[in-house]
Amino acid sequence: MDSSTAVAQKSTPLDLYYQDSTNSLVQAVSVQYDTRFTSVFPSGGAAGQSVLYIPPSNGINKVMVVLEFKADQLGCMNGGFSLPRSWGYQACSLLSWRISGSQQYFATGAQLLAANLRKCRTKSQRDAIYSLGGEACNTLRNSDGTTRTQPFRAYIPLSFFTAPCNDGLDTPVASDILGSQIQVTVQVIPPSEYFIANPSFAGTVVPPPAAFNTAYFQVEQLTMNDRSMSLASRPGVDMNEETYIQSLRDFTQQELQAQLAASAAEQTVTLNGFMSGQVRGIQLWLTDNTPGTMNSPLNWTIPDSVVCIFAGQQYAVYRNGTSEAWNLIDGTSPNSVDSVSFVGGPSEVAAVPATSKWCFLPFSQPTHNDYEASIMVAGLRITNGSVQLQVVTPDATKSYTLHAVPVLNAALAYSRGAASLLIG
Repeated sequence: MDSSTAVAQKSTPLDLYYQDSTNSLVQAVSVQYDTRFTSVFPSGGAAGQSVLYIPPSNGINKVMVVLEFKADQLGCMNGGFSLPRSWGYQACSLLSWRISGSQQYFATGAQLLAANLRKCRTKSQRDAIYSLGGEACNTLRNSDGTTRTQPFRAYIPLSFFTAPCNDGLDTPVASDILGSQIQVTVQVIPPSEYFIANPSFAGTVVPPPAAFNTAYFQVEQLTMNDRSMSLASRPGVDMNEETYIQSLRDFTQQELQAQLAASAAEQTVTLNGFMSGQVRGIQLWLTDNTPGTMNSPLNWTIPDSVVCIFAGQQYAVYRNGTSEAWNLIDGTSPNSVDSVSFVGGPSEVAAVPATSKWCFLPFSQPTHNDYEASIMVAGLRITNGSVQLQVVTPDATKSYTLHAVPVLNAALAYSRGAASLLIG
């Protein structure tokens, strides 16, 4: 028996000439799309907590936060302040979600941005998500000398259940079989906390605005054309006795942080508090702690060297900056986005091109993002354990904050009108 015959015997034949049920699929439950459901922030765009309640009825595919400053609100852009790219993720400092009485799960704005970028398949998608998160601004003067009148907007996809792009066709949250609402909470901080002040400005300081002009949630729903197709309506299905399991792309645990000193030596960081379950990997980035600069906290960098160790065994070993190369050849695009940094002067702020980077330390077999909607790979079980990172920073003269986000396997379990998150 030759090798090709052996492969054929253990593989499923696929017709590449005629179309049949093995090489084509058709939608079983037809739906209608709409984004008509919006909910204005009760704080009216000011700092504070805003809660979205989604009643059980339809398939909830995506949720987005929309924020807007009018140009005439930004008199502070006279040289005294600048607004970093993707500022919406800083404005939304803490987010949480729960589904029909499940536990409440939290994520920081930076962590949500990291997840959104990681789940995009191409570099252009990542740059677009980063840019749509809030346009950078250092002046209201247009290149032709006129004054800008267009608003500044930020669009924040809340990728708790699905990816921010559809490379893989995620299934929606099936709220038609829930008995109570889905809840999403966003904590908004004052603009003065993320507008970057120019320490060299010698003119009249105008403070940043106190609130957005516009702030609201928007929900993408998929409504069944035939309600009898709902699991709760199907003959022989009793959702009080049976459970529907929906696999998620992943679950990102709330980020862990550690401080790194200004040093050329290798530093050891111990990460504790991992949730019990299968950990697919750790998303990692560094932020510069240097005081008095106008650097955006969303302009991330990566270690020059990082070694990931659990129970005495080394997993991701990325020395000499090799995390960029390994993550690229194990994925579909570079783990970086185009950004800007700012340089302040006595009368104005100059924008300088910059790059924001992150790295991923896998425990499981790396997968392309478009497969993650339908293929779940096994992760490493970390139960009541700790992970050690041996890190060398990219600049020995600077101190950094290390941000680490564990990425775990997860699924939603629906039964008796409620849902719970299964991790592992």
